[in-house]
Amino acid sequence: MSETFVPDNNTSRFLNSFAVIEEKMNEILHPDHYISFAKSVSLCAAKNRVIRENQSILGNYRQLRNTIVHQRDAGKELVAAPTEETADDIERIANELTKPVTVLECAVTPIRIISSGDAITAAFDKMRSLGSTKIPCFDSVQYKGLLTAESLAYWCCDPSKDRITTVSQVMELAPKEENVEFLAADHPAYEILHVFGKAMDEGRELQAIIVTESGGSNEIPLGIITLKDLPNVISRIR
Repeated sequence: MSETFVPDNNTSRFLNSFAVIEEKMNEILHPDHYISFAKSVSLCAAKNRVIRENQSILGNYRQLRNTIVHQRDAGKELVAAPTEETADDIERIANELTKPVTVLECAVTPIRIISSGDAITAAFDKMRSLGSTKIPCFDSVQYKGLLTAESLAYWCCDPSKDRITTVSQVMELAPKEENVEFLAADHPAYEILHVFGKAMDEGRELQAIIVTESGGSNEIPLGIITLKDLPNVISRIR
C-alpha cells in the first residue's frame, strides 16, 4: 500500500521557488487571462534575461513540478523528487527574479532640473550643456512641467519674446501636450518598458519618465528616462 505523500525539504524548497517564479512571470506579463507556465516562460524569455537564460531548464522543472503535484493530489508514493542541486538551482533562478535591476539603476542620474523662476537663457544653456531636448522643472519638490525644445521654438517665434524671460513664461507658450510619467526608484526596470509600451498603445508620445523615491510628483527627482535611454534599459534587463 502506498504511503501518503509528504514533501521533504528539497521538495518544499523546489515548490516554493517554483511558485515565486510563476508569480514573477505574471508580474512581467500582466496577463488578463490564465496563461500556462510553459507559455509564460516562452513569452517572458523575450522580455526578461533571467527567464531567457534559464528557459530550457525551466521546462524540465515544469515537468518535475507537475509530477510532484499530481502525486501529492493523489496521495501516491513519491516516485520523483528534486535533488539538493535541483533545489539550489531553482532557488537561484527565483532569487535572481526577486532582485531585478531597478528603475533607478536604468535612469540618468543625477537628474538636472530647473525652476519656474529661472531665466530662460540660463535654462537653455543647461539644456545645451546636457545635449538634451527637454529638462524637468521643479519648484522645491513640486513638479511644474517639462521645458522642451518645442517650448523654446515657440518662444523664439513669439513677437513678445523680449518680454518673456522666465521658464514658467516660456512653458506657457507651448500647447499643453506634455506627457510625463513617474515611477518609484525601487520598482523593477521592466516596468519602464510597460509604461512606454502602454503609452504607444494609447497613441501617446511619452516624453519622459521621472524617477522619485515612491513614484510621486511631489518628491525629490532622482533620475530621468527618455526614449533615447531605452536601448540601455533593454540591455540591462534582457
